[in-house]
Amino acid sequence: MKTALQTKGIRKLIFSIILFFGLTSSYAQCPDTTRTLLTQADVDNFGITSAGVTDGDGSINIGEYEPSTNITNLNGLSNLESICGTLLIYNNPLLPNLAGLENLTAVGSDLQIWVNP
Repeated sequence: MKTALQTKGIRKLIFSIILFFGLTSSYAQCPDTTRTLLTQADVDNFGITSAGVTDGDGSINIGEYEPSTNITNLNGLSNLESICGTLLIYNNPLLPNLAGLENLTAVGSDLQIWVNP
């Protein structure tokens, strides 16, 4: 016959295993994809093609190392509330501010903003 202490220990072990696999699987749910937006049309089309999307799958790059972009606003991203991967915003000389990202409250792994006015 098992004692109450043994039963409690087994329950803790089972709970720990379930918690471990639950946390591990939640991190594994972010796809290893990157959507790169290089033009204002790309940003605007994101708003059209992903109108109901509030969670960005994978990572999003706005701009590129070379060449610079013609992006002037991020309004097409206004529905985004979270991105499970990385958000990179770089080399956008015509982008005056980050308006359009007001609803973004979480970025999964990394947020980098460089070479913007």
